[in-house]
Amino acid sequence: VTSVLNFLRTLLVDGILDLLIKSQPFLVHRRAQESTIITILSLAAGTVPTVQK
Repeated sequence: VTSVLNFLRTLLVDGILDLLIKSQPFLVHRRAQESTIITILSLAAGTVPTVQK
């Protein structure tokens, strides 16, 4: 069961990252994109991100 959940989680993260990469021209701030990716990856990993400002 765990391997199936990990597989689905990986697909979800890959899909979101793919969308972010494709929508990159619409994102004004590079740092905003990076923090968004960090947040998504952290959520997928089940951890809380620490975003430095």
